[in-house]
Amino acid sequence: MKILSWDCRGLRSPQAVRALLRLTHIENPQIVFLMETRLKATEFESIRIKMGFKNCLSVDCKGTGRERARGLSLMWMEHIHIVINSYSLNHIHGMCDDEESGVPWGLSCIYGFLEEQHKRKTWLLINSLARQVTGK
Repeated sequence: MKILSWDCRGLRSPQAVRALLRLTHIENPQIVFLMETRLKATEFESIRIKMGFKNCLSVDCKGTGRERARGLSLMWMEHIHIVINSYSLNHIHGMCDDEESGVPWGLSCIYGFLEEQHKRKTWLLINSLARQVTGK
């Protein structure tokens, strides 16, 4: 299974969308995680359709106009089964059923806190998500 994670630094321009389409065409991932989309979830829908993904969870960016920041999106192909357990401005977390092995595995897509004083929160988030998967 091929997974692509990309900090796209905004998908509001046609050039950025074309770059994303070109990248996914070359790599042909089954799962794509995008950070810093700077889009609202409803705005991302047309990009999802262009990319040919059936399933998607997008987390709205914050701010308006030129002050937009953050925004996440997780897309996956129709034949993949992912159950989303939690999401925020900093993560999307779920369980994926592996068709080949039949063993489910945890998928944690993380976009860390940007401010230096909040870096510890990123590690706390990672530990919390790990405990959800392992039950420890």
